[in-house]
Amino acid sequence: MFTITSMLQRVQLKRAGLDMLTRMASTNSTRVAIGGEKLRKEDFNEAGYVRPSRHAQLHEEVLKNSNRNLYFSRKQECYFVRHQQGFVDENITTDMISEPIYGTHSVKYIGTSSIVCRSKLILEKQQKCISTSNTQIICVNVESRRPCAIPKEWRDRYPYAAHAQKPHFTDLSKTPESSDDIYNNKVIVGEEYVDGDKHTNESSYIKFCIDVVQSYFTSNTDKILTYVTPDILKGQLRGYIAQYVSETLKGDELHYTMWQDFKQDHLLNFEAKKQENVVFRGQLDFNSNPKTI
Repeated sequence: MFTITSMLQRVQLKRAGLDMLTRMASTNSTRVAIGGEKLRKEDFNEAGYVRPSRHAQLHEEVLKNSNRNLYFSRKQECYFVRHQQGFVDENITTDMISEPIYGTHSVKYIGTSSIVCRSKLILEKQQKCISTSNTQIICVNVESRRPCAIPKEWRDRYPYAAHAQKPHFTDLSKTPESSDDIYNNKVIVGEEYVDGDKHTNESSYIKFCIDVVQSYFTSNTDKILTYVTPDILKGQLRGYIAQYVSETLKGDELHYTMWQDFKQDHLLNFEAKKQENVVFRGQLDFNSNPKTI
């Protein structure tokens, strides 16, 4: 017989089940080998801090190696990164060069056509997390190139993630309309910046951002960006945001625009276009105040 008491009991059981799934989502992480990666001398800037593109590249390796069987076992779907937000959790100095790094991977959320994963970079000997990233991956139909439903294998493997709350990804500022506040430079996607399918790797876009900043200091005699000084690249990266809007391929010419936030002079903003279409937006945070995630 159905009663108010039995209904309340069912609600309580359901809440308890969701609470348990939430706890699983926060703790369910797996160790991921990333090919014996170590930091190299060229990964550090002049002040001894790890370059932004190296953080992004290592997180990219964690994602590739974490669910390789799910990513590549099916032929009708493929997966693309749509958003990524990374944070530097620990000061990394050159005396850590010889220390091996591994990753951890967990699925935080599964929606209709997207998955949000969290990856962490861990120093092997010290067991210290040096960098954390949240990444939204879109499932796309190979033929139509349109978003499609997440395969059942993903949902079966991470049942708790379907009940989780979708993490928020920070919105980026719009490109200033005035040409006096921006700097433009073009980048050609070379062979070393693409994967086996000739698509540009996610971390390559971050590398291009730094290339654009460096070109501003070396080739632009009329410095229009008041707060962007060479010292900013000597600072420690505290975080980065990347939005991958559209695919690019080997040989593509990308037109990058860079500008600063006058209210937060530690932020550098970027937009990349292929012809007239936006393919990437990004932000580098060189703030001296660490963020947490």
